[in-house]
Amino acid sequence: MSDREHQDRTLFEEEGVPDLQDGTPEQQAASDPQEAPPAGQEEPVAAEEYGTTVDEQVRGEPLDRRLARERPDMAADPQQTEEEAAVGPASEEEGVLPPQGAGRLVEPDEGARTDAEKETTAGDMGLDGGGFEPEERAMYTEPEEGPEPGEEEG
Repeated sequence: MSDREHQDRTLFEEEGVPDLQDGTPEQQAASDPQEAPPAGQEEPVAAEEYGTTVDEQVRGEPLDRRLARERPDMAADPQQTEEEAAVGPASEEEGVLPPQGAGRLVEPDEGARTDAEKETTAGDMGLDGGGFEPEERAMYTEPEEGPEPGEEEG
């Protein structure tokens, strides 16, 4: 490095402008590239959005612009209710109801102490203050095998 390059860097650093050509000091110190802080984005995130000036903030964003920015929810079936979505897809056979959802299964002593029982027992707590997780949505109860109502065994 020549003396001229050293002088230019020193002048910028004296003005408070860091030399980031080789990355930030945190990136240089990180031995693992995955631990390094993320680099800046190539495009501005919200610098050109409505509401960046004081005048726009005072007036407020027009409703048509806000609605144009909205993204619709993409549901598999727009006619499906939340309860049907929680249980799972309906059977394709006519007259057959989908299996009943199991809800959230919680052990009676969950979190109270370590579990020394060999068998796992749990009760259905329903939604329990929130929607189903994907794993819980996949759980359902199957009817016990037996004679159909109105049929006799034998």
